[in-house]
Amino acid sequence: VYGALTFLGVKSGGFIENPQNGTEILSVLSREFFGTAGPVLLALIFFIACFNVCVGLICSCAKFFSEKFSAFTFDQWRWILTLWSFIISILGLDAIIAISSPILSVIYPVAIAIIVLNLMPFAFLKKPLLQRAAVILALIFGFSSI
Repeated sequence: VYGALTFLGVKSGGFIENPQNGTEILSVLSREFFGTAGPVLLALIFFIACFNVCVGLICSCAKFFSEKFSAFTFDQWRWILTLWSFIISILGLDAIIAISSPILSVIYPVAIAIIVLNLMPFAFLKKPLLQRAAVILALIFGFSSI
């Protein structure tokens, strides 16, 4: 999927002058390739894909929070997270990316370091100093990229 989106982005240079973001590129290309049905098809595809991810994330987060913080029930957490997601969505794609990019720039290197360490042979897992050093180094690289 990401390869296809990258390909479309590279090939769309002649269609759009200075696009604001990927959403604009996809909208124009869907109309160009599929006519007036293109944007409707694109909206349907994104609705199905995003709805599945949203339901899964909201339910799994609500389950986690209801187990860790029993002040609210699972259903209450679902409502809280759904409302919070709705409020965040009003900000728009550019604002969400601007807010999340610095956070993800710090979190991703740490997550990658932890995953790589867990893929190493068992001997590495018994060395907490190595794990801490890898995570601290990943944090340094993450913060330096902001």
